[in-house]
Amino acid sequence: MKHYLMLPAALTVIFTANVASADTYKCKFDRYSMDGSQGKEVIELTYIVDGEKAYMVGNTGSNPVAYIERPYAKSFIEVTGMAGITSTTMDNDLKAVHSRNSVGYEGLIASQYYGNCIEQP
Repeated sequence: MKHYLMLPAALTVIFTANVASADTYKCKFDRYSMDGSQGKEVIELTYIVDGEKAYMVGNTGSNPVAYIERPYAKSFIEVTGMAGITSTTMDNDLKAVHSRNSVGYEGLIASQYYGNCIEQP
């Protein structure tokens, strides 16, 4: 019986250790270009890298993303349900660009957002 009581405590320690080891980047994009025009619009996205897995969290929920890390940059790539791709790349100074490419009823839709990220503990 004592073994069963210790199982929830052991799982809590394992889960906490995994969450604590995740890298989190909060990104704020405050300017964009789209169809030759430029403007200001704020988009906030959070990226979580937990070992082999990575996630993008936005205002509509979270999605798994591909994560590519190189010596001078980190990139996150998402394939959307509307035949589109979003990608975010940040440099070592955490300057970032977020690109969206998709096809809708009106044809190709493309936009690029510029901003900065902060790494959170």
